[in-house]
Amino acid sequence: LDRMIAAKGGLEKLRAIKRVVPDASEREALEARLLAEGAMLQELDGGAGILRCYEIHRDPASLVLEFVTGGSLATRLTPSYEDLSDTMLERSAALTSFRAVAAAAAHAHAHGIIHRDIKPSNILFTATNEIRLSDLGIAVRRGARSTAEGWEELHPGTLGSAAPELLRAPPRPNPQTPTRHVPGARPPARLPAPPPP
Repeated sequence: LDRMIAAKGGLEKLRAIKRVVPDASEREALEARLLAEGAMLQELDGGAGILRCYEIHRDPASLVLEFVTGGSLATRLTPSYEDLSDTMLERSAALTSFRAVAAAAAHAHAHGIIHRDIKPSNILFTATNEIRLSDLGIAVRRGARSTAEGWEELHPGTLGSAAPELLRAPPRPNPQTPTRHVPGARPPARLPAPPPP
């Protein structure tokens, strides 16, 4: 997928555009998945920290999304050459982020949508450090086996972030996943150890 930025007269009108790269293989399947993602994002309506989708375009398939400037959790956890200690989030910031991601996942689950790929690169920050959960590209409705009508897929998400039952061979949906794994199997990466008692 390709991401571009569109400006419409001022910073408050910046939008991100997500589309399938023109020369992508399996273009039709990717476009169907992109349109399904847009429909789910619009249904969730930016609630509880879900990235907002303003428009869905079918020809060519693209989404007009909320543009956020605070980077991702993955970039915040990437070490710099000068100071490797800056990859650790402060405990309070890590817990605040985890709670915000859990609230976003719970909002999606309340609408019957399971994200399936909660990981640091899909956790974005606004300029004011509010969380936006992004990339519902492999999200499914509770109990579903496909992300777009007629498109079967078994991709369970990112190894290390996927719910454990989806990593079995063959993967099988678990109707309890939305309440048992919120979000994913563990808190955000590099959460400092609690102080000794």
